[in-house]
Amino acid sequence: SVFALNCASEYGRIELDVTVRKGANFALHAANIAGGKATQEIVTVVRHEEPEGTSSQVVRSVLGGTSTGSYLGKVAVARDAQR
Repeated sequence: SVFALNCASEYGRIELDVTVRKGANFALHAANIAGGKATQEIVTVVRHEEPEGTSSQVVRSVLGGTSTGSYLGKVAVARDAQR
């Protein structure tokens, strides 16, 4: 499991690139917290390369002022990894 808190005062970016193999489990729990004019980004790519792997992602944002927060997530499942 990965726990991440993105709270940089001006610009914050968390980027993860994960490969899930047979029997593996990946879990992300993350939050963007910003105020003023800050920009917070969380970007993930999760690749399921083999069957019987699992993943979950929970991302929340708390934003004030004119700040922006974004989450861009991609999950790619190889043909051989599909049920």
